Amino acid sequence: MQRVVIGVLLLLLARVHYGLVFGKNGLRAYWQLKQAVRLLETNNGQLAARNQELLIEVNALVDDLEAIEERARYELGMVRPDEQFYRLLPSSPDSQP
Repeated sequence: MQRVVIGVLLLLLARVHYGLVFGKNGLRAYWQLKQAVRLLETNNGQLAARNQELLIEVNALVDDLEAIEERARYELGMVRPDEQFYRLLPSSPDSQP
């Protein structure tokens, strides 16, 4: 009789242990969530650095007229009225002798 009770208790212990490790809210799910959190924290760090760079750029555009002019020249191709614009194109492999 004592062996039956010990056997049943061991089976119950095995069932509880299995549920703890592989169950819905078990250790396996905990490890997966922990890994997902680490990945998201890394991604958030990268996004925070990018946001900081954009904030610096926005502040420069608000405060500095030269930064606005530089951006307008680079992105919009703007030139001053007293300037001449020359565009140099790279030679293509087909046009070489």
